[in-house]
Amino acid sequence: MSTIVGMQFFPNGTVVIYGNYWFPDPNFVAAYYAPGFPSFANPWVVLALEFYAYQQGKYAFTSGEAQSLSIPQADFRSPQFNQYLASVLQNWIKTGYIWDNGSWAVINGYNFLGPNATATAIQDYEDALNFYNTYGNFWISNGPYILKSITTVTPQSAILVRWSGYPYNYTYWFNQVFVKLGVTSVPINLIPSITSVSPTTITANTTASLTVSVSAVGNPEAYVYLINPATGRLSMRPSHPRQRQVR
Repeated sequence: MSTIVGMQFFPNGTVVIYGNYWFPDPNFVAAYYAPGFPSFANPWVVLALEFYAYQQGKYAFTSGEAQSLSIPQADFRSPQFNQYLASVLQNWIKTGYIWDNGSWAVINGYNFLGPNATATAIQDYEDALNFYNTYGNFWISNGPYILKSITTVTPQSAILVRWSGYPYNYTYWFNQVFVKLGVTSVPINLIPSITSVSPTTITANTTASLTVSVSAVGNPEAYVYLINPATGRLSMRPSHPRQRQVR
């Protein structure tokens, strides 16, 4: 489901986006709703390579396309697929090619590749190729771990290495969640706990109002499970405390 709940357009070209996505860093939220590649989880280079491979009739996006076109499906676990992408990048570095002439990077007259799009693109190509030469794949994203190797036959396995430059580490989250609340040391009630529930029993076919007290730092959430003591079965799915009729 889209997190965008509304958009407001102004004559000067400004667009205000209303949404229900939250993140401690407001700049991250702004980037999430901004158009263009800054909000992608993968570098634009990887996406361009996939589009090019499809355009050239080398690889398909889905299994259905692969079957109908009689070509392999793109698979970043496949050495052959990654080798093909590497060869394409090497050619792009030599020629300065940019997918679709870089039109996708121009939004409201601003080019996200900068004033020298070709130089920026080549630098991005070289960075992606260096990643491939180091890890053997183009599974490039923004998570805390990097895929080093993968075995797709039984027994299946994968080796991940920690990204030392990952920005959203423990220090980042502690500063964003606790320091902003004035908490400078790890609180003893870091893990939320329910201190009381009232009432503790309810009667079938009646409307019950539950009061749940939670001890925690930040914005904890409490979930209520109703269990029939006679059968031991769950009578209601977990939900935020609110009035519900239980049968």
